[in-house]
Amino acid sequence: EVLVWGKEYPADLLTWLKKRKDGVVVTVVPGTDNSKLEDSLISAISKKTKAISVSWAQHSDGYLPDLKRLGRACREKKIYLVVDGVQGVGNRFINLHQSPIDIFICGGQKYLGAIVGVGLMYVRKEIIKDLKDAKVGIRSVERFDQNGYTIRQTARRFEDGTINLVGIVALHAALQHINRVGIKTIEKKNLALIASFKIILKKHNIPFISHKNQANIITIPTTDPNGLAAYLREHDMYLKAFKDTIRISFVYTSRAKDIEKVARKIQEWQKRQEKEGIASAQLM
Repeated sequence: EVLVWGKEYPADLLTWLKKRKDGVVVTVVPGTDNSKLEDSLISAISKKTKAISVSWAQHSDGYLPDLKRLGRACREKKIYLVVDGVQGVGNRFINLHQSPIDIFICGGQKYLGAIVGVGLMYVRKEIIKDLKDAKVGIRSVERFDQNGYTIRQTARRFEDGTINLVGIVALHAALQHINRVGIKTIEKKNLALIASFKIILKKHNIPFISHKNQANIITIPTTDPNGLAAYLREHDMYLKAFKDTIRISFVYTSRAKDIEKVARKIQEWQKRQEKEGIASAQLM
């Protein structure tokens, strides 16, 4: 059994659903509040649970789960903690030597600043021998002949085919840039930015979902996310509509004055919606 949080990004669920044909039971743990994620997942662990799969930062509101707590619970139960790091890597610091994470995967296209089609995967050395070789290619074997093959005993066993050289060059350049600036410097700037952005939104009476530990995402509940997104696009502002919310994502080079402009336009749109609602009510 694999446990997946109910508000996970679709790709993190679909990956496991595909394994159902191999006998894997996928249990989606229900919940609407990401801050209850750790309690809910740990409580759902059963005797048949083999892994918990979770995003480092939740895509819906930026919530950063306590990976150390989840990892400790997994180690106690002898199960794997599998983490999708794409919403956190490049904007927050993480030390995989100090976090009890077994498998950590990240695409290069978001905060790392690389391109699509390339990423990275960390597998804790102690568990490599326990994992099956789901794919086999010339780069994943030590040796082979017509009688069989010997799989590599390092993380290279997961390289199964032709390497994406263009993607690797792009990822290398992106990592060089992050290392020149320094991930702790980037994190410090991001923490200052999200604090100032929240102050700006409060000043304009714009409600938002707030967490103590939050990545570079601020989510604003709204009754018409697509309408608000379309209105902002008219003013060259691009925010993502998601269910009954609209989402602000930013990088460490973002500026508070730009969020101030966005907040004014959101407030402008809200007032227009209120006027239209009053006018409609009067007509009725």
